[in-house]
Amino acid sequence: MAMCKMIQVSIGSVLLGHLLLGIYCFGEETCEAIIPSDSTVKLGQPAVLKCRQTTQNIAWTFCPRNSGPQLIASNCNLSPKAADSYRLDKSNNGCNLVIDNVTMNHYGTYTCQDLSLNDAGHSVQLGNSNENFALNKNAIQSSTDVAQPFGPKTGLANNAVDGNADSNYQHGSCTLVLLTVPAWWAVDLGQETSVGRVRITNIAEPYSERLKNFFIGLTNVSPWTAAPPKLDQSSLCKYYAGYLPGGVPIDIYCEPHTKPGRYLFVMLNKVDYLNICELEAYYE
Repeated sequence: MAMCKMIQVSIGSVLLGHLLLGIYCFGEETCEAIIPSDSTVKLGQPAVLKCRQTTQNIAWTFCPRNSGPQLIASNCNLSPKAADSYRLDKSNNGCNLVIDNVTMNHYGTYTCQDLSLNDAGHSVQLGNSNENFALNKNAIQSSTDVAQPFGPKTGLANNAVDGNADSNYQHGSCTLVLLTVPAWWAVDLGQETSVGRVRITNIAEPYSERLKNFFIGLTNVSPWTAAPPKLDQSSLCKYYAGYLPGGVPIDIYCEPHTKPGRYLFVMLNKVDYLNICELEAYYE
């Protein structure tokens, strides 16, 4: 059975400069259940994770979201595999973990443990829950209304990631996928990404019931080259059986063991039109 306890972690001034509370668990096969509160870190910025121990007999472990632990350092020496992404600051009898350029591959839970004390260690999550990974990314859909009766932007796939959640279709910020089987929409997140929460703004009444009985998934197979997205080649974030109310942003949380993927898609499980006025993707 998994055991958990509350612990404190100290993060360097480059990261937050204050103390956080987190939960560290041991006895789990994966790290999904032990992620504590987010530390806001922008992509491309440096981060320093300070180990509070006073000896060099330190092990650093990294748990990416939805997968098992990876040993980064043992006895305060980086493993060869980790050396491309991390470095160690051993000054003042510490064993601080330094990331010069934070990418989404660095998001997850970090634990430093004093091996000589055999303690549970100190743990912190590195992530940016406020960053919308889908914003202004390239999107595609299974079909588009070429007539575009309300202007040249009407119904386009990129309307769903333009940062404008206006749910009035005539204003030109919603998608329209025609009666294809299945009707689907997808966005390229740019790299393999962990997504824990998807926020969708549905089209206003009277067309909001179109967006029901749909899949949200992540895949590494490009829908630009292989379409439609195939569920057996994807990680299912959520199957949403109901329908979303019109004009209101609704948060949909992915299943706990959703795997990362580069392409995030929405696909109907029925024959209908598909409208999305805004889709946002977050770490959690």
